[in-house]
Amino acid sequence: MRDLTVENTAGPEKHQAVALRTDSDLSAYFSAEIAGYQDTLYAHSLRQFFRECRISGTIDFIFGNAAAVFQNCNITARRPLPHQKNSVTAHGRKYPDQNTGFSIHACNIIFEEEDTTGGGMAAMGGGLRPEHSLLRRVYEHGPASAVVGRVQWPGFHVITDRQVASNFTVGTFIDGDVWLPATGVRYTAGLIEIMRHNNCLVFEKYTSF
Repeated sequence: MRDLTVENTAGPEKHQAVALRTDSDLSAYFSAEIAGYQDTLYAHSLRQFFRECRISGTIDFIFGNAAAVFQNCNITARRPLPHQKNSVTAHGRKYPDQNTGFSIHACNIIFEEEDTTGGGMAAMGGGLRPEHSLLRRVYEHGPASAVVGRVQWPGFHVITDRQVASNFTVGTFIDGDVWLPATGVRYTAGLIEIMRHNNCLVFEKYTSF
């Protein structure tokens, strides 16, 4: 799928309202906009790749049990209801032997507007179940990238080793070199050098299993 906008206009007050469900293996999404509020993108299962896409929502707006890599995407936390808090991802892995997760690679994590309601900042993996999850934060850069004060779940890890981090790249995590060339979608198979861009996280690989 490329150059297409898929939007659910239900609004935050309607709660769960999926804009797009993706469950086909070896599927690629390029320069697409996926917009909604709660549970915007349901990355249900199998291997998926999102490149230069724009994804927006409020609560758990990227969720599912796929093995998915998001590369060079703009991920926007929209303004929630006053009593709500933003959470970006909620991966649904249930069993430790599943090779699934979300890898967010060289993306911008941004906010639609300043929160003045007391609703709270966006969080990665806000809806994850700690007993079923392994969370890894890799080579972050930018505001809110410090690891001090992070959750203390048993499965939470901070990765600073490039060799370990490479396990969650396009080439390794979703076997991108095998099938992505046939799609015509550009991609970077390995890690990308750290760079700084305004007030956004520009180099983050985040994987939740």
